[in-house]
Amino acid sequence: MINLNDNTTNRENIWQKAIAISCLVLVAIAILIAHANPATGFELDIYASTPAVTWIFLCLAILGGTSIVISQLFSRNYKTNRNWLIGLLVLVICNFTFLLIPYIRNYFSWGGDNLGHWGMVKDIVTNGHFYKGDDYPITHIILSQLILVTKAPMQLVTNISTSFLSVFFVASTCFLSTVVLPKREQQIIATVIAAIVLFSGGYSVFLMPNGWSIFLLPLLFYFYFKFQSERLYIIPFILYLTMYPFFHPLSSLIVAITLIIIYLVGLLSKTLLKRGHNISINPKHSLSVVFGIIELGILLLWIHSFAVYQQNVNDLLQNIFSRAGEAIGNMGNSLSKVNVHGLEIVILYIKLYGADTILIILSLVGFLMGLKLIFSKIKRVDQESFPFFIIYIGFIFLFFGVIYLFYWAGLLGLSSIGADRMLYYAMLLTPELSAITIYWFSQKLKFKFLVNVLVVVLLLVLSGLSFRGLYYSPYTLQPNAQITAKDIAGFEWLISKKTLRIGVVNIASEPPRFFDAILGSTAAIQRTDRYDVQFLDHFGYQKYSSVGMQYPVDEYAVIVTSDRVIYSTVWKNVGRFTSSDFIQLDEDTTVNKLYSNGGTDVFYIKSITQ
Repeated sequence: MINLNDNTTNRENIWQKAIAISCLVLVAIAILIAHANPATGFELDIYASTPAVTWIFLCLAILGGTSIVISQLFSRNYKTNRNWLIGLLVLVICNFTFLLIPYIRNYFSWGGDNLGHWGMVKDIVTNGHFYKGDDYPITHIILSQLILVTKAPMQLVTNISTSFLSVFFVASTCFLSTVVLPKREQQIIATVIAAIVLFSGGYSVFLMPNGWSIFLLPLLFYFYFKFQSERLYIIPFILYLTMYPFFHPLSSLIVAITLIIIYLVGLLSKTLLKRGHNISINPKHSLSVVFGIIELGILLLWIHSFAVYQQNVNDLLQNIFSRAGEAIGNMGNSLSKVNVHGLEIVILYIKLYGADTILIILSLVGFLMGLKLIFSKIKRVDQESFPFFIIYIGFIFLFFGVIYLFYWAGLLGLSSIGADRMLYYAMLLTPELSAITIYWFSQKLKFKFLVNVLVVVLLLVLSGLSFRGLYYSPYTLQPNAQITAKDIAGFEWLISKKTLRIGVVNIASEPPRFFDAILGSTAAIQRTDRYDVQFLDHFGYQKYSSVGMQYPVDEYAVIVTSDRVIYSTVWKNVGRFTSSDFIQLDEDTTVNKLYSNGGTDVFYIKSITQ
C-alpha cells in the first residue's frame, strides 16, 4: 500500500534540496560578478557601484534559505530530516558573503577607528608587545597571533576578521537559545533571526574591539546559564569573565551590571514563589552578584591607569541631569544641516532603525508573555515548559532599553560613558525574545500556508532593512567609509618626505589614523608631527584672499578623493565646500601641489603672515 504522506514528504524533501543547491549557485554567481567588477577608486555608494544582479542573487538566496527553514519548521518535518540545517547554512553563507562583498570587489579597508586598530595590531607584530595606550588589547593580540601563525597579510586578516565574528555570533545565539527557550521551534527561529539580520550596525563591518566584545556576549550568557545545570561550564565562564575588562571597558561594565540584574531578578523570583506564582528558580543566582563584583574589581584595576577613563568619570559626575535633551538637540541640528525635515525624518528613521524597531516590539511582546506566565496564579510550570532564564534575558534587555532612552533624554550624564551603544547590547538579545512572539502567533493562525508566508515576509523585511542600511551610503545620508590604496600611498609619501615640525591640515581624512596604520601606534606617537585643525569652510576664501593668509607658519595639507566627492553630493546641503572652492584652491599661489596619485593630493601651504 502506498503512503501518500510519505510521497508528499519525499517530494518536499527533493524540492528543498533543489532550492538549496540553486541558492548556493546564485551566491557563487553573485561572488563571481562582484569580483569581475572591482572598485577602481573611491565609491560614494557601494550598493550603487556593485552590479545590481549581485544583490538580487543574494536576496533570492536569502529568500530560498528562509523558505526552506520556515517550511520545515511549521510542517514539523524538521523532526524527521535536517533540511532546515541546509537552509540555515545558506543564510549564514549569504550573511558572510554580504560582509565580504567590499573585499571581493578589491576594497582596501575602512577609515576612522579601523585604521587606528591597524596600528595597534602592527605594534604587536613588529615589537612583540602591545602599545602602552592600548586599553583593549585582547582583539589586537588575537589578530596579531593569527597574522604571525598564518603568515597572512595584515590587511587580509584585519579586514575579514569581523565578518567571521558575525558568523560566530549566529552560532553563539544558537547555543544560547538552547538554554533559554523551551521549544525547538523557538530555538530555530532565534537562530534564523541571528543569521538574516546584521546586528550592531557598523560593528559588523569595521574592526572595533567594542564590536567584538558585543558579538561575544551571547556565548558568555550561554556559559553562565549552562553552568547552572552543569558545573563544568564554570571554567569557560570564568575565563570569559576575566577576559572582558581587556576586551572593552564598556562591555565589561555591562557584564558586571547584567550579573547583578540576574541576582536581583533571582531575589524577586524567590519572593514570587513564596506567594504561589508560576515560576522556576535559578538555584545558583546568588553567585551572579559575586561574579559581578569580581568583574567590577578587575575592570577598575585595569582602567585606573588610563587617564581617559578618569576624565569620563569626572564628566559623568559633572553632567548628571545637566544636559537634558542634549542628544535629541544634537540630532536635530545634524538633520537640519543636511536639510532633512518632517516626513523625511520618519523615512530616515525607518532606514536606520526599522529592523531594530520591529525586533524591539517583538521582544517586548515576548517578554510580556513570559511575565504573564510568572504572575498567573496557577500551578507552577517546570523548567522545560518555560525556563526562567528567558526572564533574565528579558530584564537585561529592558535595562539596556531604559538606559538608551535616558541617554536620548540627556539624563544621568550617560553620554560620558558612550551610552548610545546600549542599543547594540539590547539588540543582541532580541532573537530569543522575538522567537517567542513569532512562534506564539504562528500557533494562533490556523492556515499553515498563511503562517509560512507571513513569517517569511517578516524575516525578509528584517533582513532587507538590516542589509540595506549596513554600509554607509547616501541612502542613510552618510558617505562611504572606504579607504583606497591611493589614500594609503599618499600618506606613505607624506610620512616619508615631510618635515616633522610642520603640521598637516585636512578636510576629513584624519592624518593621525593614517599615521597609526602605516607606522604602528608606538612609532606614530613617538614622532613630533603636528595635526592641525581642519580647513575652514570654503578653505576660508569667504574671509581671506588666500589660504596662506590663514596660518602663521607653513603647513602641509592632504586632500583625498572622498573629500572632493562627499561635499558635492551626499553632504551638499551642509555647504562646507563646492567645486569652485577646489578650483580656487588649485589656483592659489600660496598652495603648492607636491604630490598626486589620482586619488590623494599633498600640498604645501606657504604662510604669508610671517
